[in-house]
Amino acid sequence: GHAYTDEQKKIYAEVGGTPHLDNAYTVFGEVISGLDVVDKIAAVKTMQADQPVEKVVMKVTVIKE
Repeated sequence: GHAYTDEQKKIYAEVGGTPHLDNAYTVFGEVISGLDVVDKIAAVKTMQADQPVEKVVMKVTVIKE
């Protein structure tokens, strides 16, 4: 295990998060509209390892600036 600071523990307790993914994965996108969809995905029933019971399929559009 990883040793978390008191401040990190406080943030996880108050805000939430997924500690086992920290420092192992990076954010690769940004939701620019449709936050209600994000909430629906977050509410999907999951089984062990936080894997969805039913697959969640997403259509992704890459926007280059």
